[in-house]
Amino acid sequence: MPLCKSCKVVRPEASFKYIKDKLAKTCNSCLTNRQKKYHPKKFSTNIRKPLARQNNDDVLLETRIERLSQIVQALIETNNTEGFGIIILLEKLDQPLVEITKSIRKQFENGDGYKWNFDKTTLSIQEPDKIGTTYFTCSQSSTLSNYKNSNRKRMVRYECNGRLTIWVNLKTEYAHIQLQHDHLHERPSFQPLVPDEIKDEIERNKHLDPLKLCNHLSIQFDMSNITGKQIYYWWSLSVRSIYQYEDDPIKSAIALLDKEYQSKECMLLMTKSTSTLTAIGFSTSFLNKLKNIKEIHIDATYKTAKGRFELYGIIGEKYRTGFALGYLILDVVDELESTKTMILSEFLSKFKELKLEPEYIFTDKDFAEINAARSI
Repeated sequence: MPLCKSCKVVRPEASFKYIKDKLAKTCNSCLTNRQKKYHPKKFSTNIRKPLARQNNDDVLLETRIERLSQIVQALIETNNTEGFGIIILLEKLDQPLVEITKSIRKQFENGDGYKWNFDKTTLSIQEPDKIGTTYFTCSQSSTLSNYKNSNRKRMVRYECNGRLTIWVNLKTEYAHIQLQHDHLHERPSFQPLVPDEIKDEIERNKHLDPLKLCNHLSIQFDMSNITGKQIYYWWSLSVRSIYQYEDDPIKSAIALLDKEYQSKECMLLMTKSTSTLTAIGFSTSFLNKLKNIKEIHIDATYKTAKGRFELYGIIGEKYRTGFALGYLILDVVDELESTKTMILSEFLSKFKELKLEPEYIFTDKDFAEINAARSI
């Protein structure tokens, strides 16, 4: 019979659990006693002893997640920052561990007015998706003062020893917060809103790139409290209206090529959108301007666009110079070479219909490109 490593008692095999097909080294009785130490007693949904102090001078409260910000605000107002704990009931919360931790941190920040930066997370070995502890540091702590040299205005740092620990256990439906904040320093100042007149000026000059736009705005307005990121954000929103026709990026790209670029001698040659593949092929204006092209090169770039898209290009050689004749945006879910060959063959056949008949086609060792070139 096996020996329990905790109580040092020889017990029958039925008294031990099997963990990952192996007999546990600790008996069920010892495991139950350990759980009683870590599992808090079922409390009511309201605060039982508001601001009650334990023997170790730590405040221990219990509440639900939606009331957390109110409890934290009450503790901060009474200067209970040297150490307090809060137990949170997580009943009927059908969310993953990470999302619950984020919600708890957000509620905590709403209550105390400080910002807490993520430090690290430690997960349970046996239940990594249900039990974990996440550590946060006060954003104004002097321990975060390492930064690159620049002319940006820096945040004021304090030796506050600010530390927030959030322990979540979805099996017991409880979470526990532990705060250590030695110094209630001044709250962080947030970026001011961009005035409407600056937004209007950005809209009128959205044809400028962000760097030139910053120089243009600095001549007319006081930009001492406006950051480059704020300018870039509002510029990107203004520019988006030029090219975004649909919320769906695939539909938007097709509509842009079909409505906007047809007048610029760019032809939408093919579109395919199914659950297993997406393909958008189009030609450029060089195809109409360059005649009797003898050589073309086919190549693709990978991991240069968002998502899984591959970008194929057809480069024609004329006057000892390469000109982009067309592009194919392709995404194949199962990465089947036969599917890529089929799409590339159809793409190249469209150029053949447009009287592009080169004598030589150059590719790399991509067999989908080689087989497609042979098929036409």
